[in-house]
Amino acid sequence: MHRTRPLLRRAFSTSPSPAPASSARVLALAAGAAATSYALYTLHRPEVHNDAPRAQDGVSISVETGRAERAALGISPAPAKTEPGLEVYVWGSNKNATLDPNPSDAIRTPQPHARLSGHALRDLVLAERYGAAVDARGDVFLWGAGYDPASPDRLERTLAGKDITTLASSPTKLYALSRSGQIFVLPSTHTPASSLTPRTSSWLPFTSPAPPTSDYDVLTPHTPLARNERFTSISSGSSHLLALTSAGRAFAHPINSRANAQGQLGVKRVVLDSPGEVPLPIADPLARTTLGARPAAAEESEAERRLREGEKDIRWCTRLFEIPSLKGVELAQLAAGERASYALTPAGRVLGWGANEYGQLGLGATATLPLIPIPTEILLSKSYPAGTSLRVTRIHAGGNSVYFTVRAVDGRTRREREDLWAAGHGQWGAMGNGQFVQAQGAPVRVRSVSGLLEYSEQTKSLVPLPLHALSASPTGHVLLTLSTDILSPPSPSNAFGKDLFVFGLNSSSELGNGKRSSLSTPQHIGPLAPPPPALGLLAAAPGGQVAEAKVRSGTTSPMPHARCQLRGGTVREVRDLEGKRAGSNVRVQETAVAGHAASGVYWKIVE
Repeated sequence: MHRTRPLLRRAFSTSPSPAPASSARVLALAAGAAATSYALYTLHRPEVHNDAPRAQDGVSISVETGRAERAALGISPAPAKTEPGLEVYVWGSNKNATLDPNPSDAIRTPQPHARLSGHALRDLVLAERYGAAVDARGDVFLWGAGYDPASPDRLERTLAGKDITTLASSPTKLYALSRSGQIFVLPSTHTPASSLTPRTSSWLPFTSPAPPTSDYDVLTPHTPLARNERFTSISSGSSHLLALTSAGRAFAHPINSRANAQGQLGVKRVVLDSPGEVPLPIADPLARTTLGARPAAAEESEAERRLREGEKDIRWCTRLFEIPSLKGVELAQLAAGERASYALTPAGRVLGWGANEYGQLGLGATATLPLIPIPTEILLSKSYPAGTSLRVTRIHAGGNSVYFTVRAVDGRTRREREDLWAAGHGQWGAMGNGQFVQAQGAPVRVRSVSGLLEYSEQTKSLVPLPLHALSASPTGHVLLTLSTDILSPPSPSNAFGKDLFVFGLNSSSELGNGKRSSLSTPQHIGPLAPPPPALGLLAAAPGGQVAEAKVRSGTTSPMPHARCQLRGGTVREVRDLEGKRAGSNVRVQETAVAGHAASGVYWKIVE
């Protein structure tokens, strides 16, 4: 390289004595060759820093040495830098190492997640065989025995640089929604790097494209979206995905061949990547009710067999289909149960379709059909006195149960209240009404968290205490959060958060109370931890604790100060799951998520 420097200086010299044309051409060619050689050398040479790891036992280690190679050499990688106080708590079933690196039958009480604690997240999913999270940078990470049996505790980044905000899970696939409105589909199992193909080619000569690190695809709408229209939310069941656009249009996507078995997809025919347009069969709605009088089910046809083959592949179907019966109907929310679908209009009216064998569509005790393939309105007004005006503000679906948040105004007193209604499978107490029922077709009020009032200093009157969030698991337990901190801003005498209630199935200790008996009414659990110093929250004064300890919550459990409350605040700095700085002065809120026989509380980034 030192020999080329005089040539470079002469080729670009401003001396008044020009070189001959042939000499100038030679010098230019030589300079170009030297520059190309230097560029190639720079691109391919290993970059070494003064803090690079030293070789051990005569083994040479480069900066490209991976985590597995470092572990084999007995070198422990430096832990990722974290933010103190941002603990992620998990409890419940740990059979597939989704909660703790050491698989176990159950974790009975909340404990910090070894790999996620110290990080604020955009979203968290606890599926049966894998876990998934979106870090502060918008990258997706997966782990668990179902994802990578060889290294179940390893968090692997499977989607980077897409600015993901929301996840929706299924047993075989994971869906991710980006801030720009794109929907990505990823496999829920680890894909070896050797089987991946590059997506783009390199523009540099004499170089090969960078090897891909993950497998994914993008879902495209079968019906084109309007200009500036984009997808804003996704929700998934076990076999189908629902997606809502910014214009209020409803789209559905088949995850596998059973996506429309109960009519939950709302679309009769779909276009697969192979073999093309095919019908998705709907199960016979009377097959179980008149079993003796109906012919036996036919054997699987050749078309059905071909439809089922390859359904675990993420490219089995990569399209979204607009639901025909909802065209022209503006929607505010779409929610997917395990095999049922729900839609909410801006006016607060609710539609439901799909499986109904447990009454999960909430159509009433007389609607006994096991499935209803056409969107049908769910009427909650008959549960209120005449003259009451009401609207549904939110739908919460999970498994074979559904919950409706209703804001009602009494026509006589004009007093406003907020109620929570439940319908569906309540065998383990998921209806929250104190009963264990197999099927609940007529929605029932969850009384212990409905009609609650709080005194407002601003209006000098009682106002409804609203529901902040509800997460219903696919297996039958519920985590519910009340907005008990809205009218009580932090102060030296009052620095409490949002009350967390749990109820439903508890066979794997997913309720976090240290027991395994299911609960049929919402109850408190113990506190997780004191306020983290990073958030700068104030501690409650002793006098406030004593006074609050005498208050009852309306449930069978008391409401002492030592209960689980989810807090919020502002973090001075957040880091991604690799320990790199990803933002400053970020608002976060502790958020509860109900997964497959497991639960978690994490610090969610408030967008």
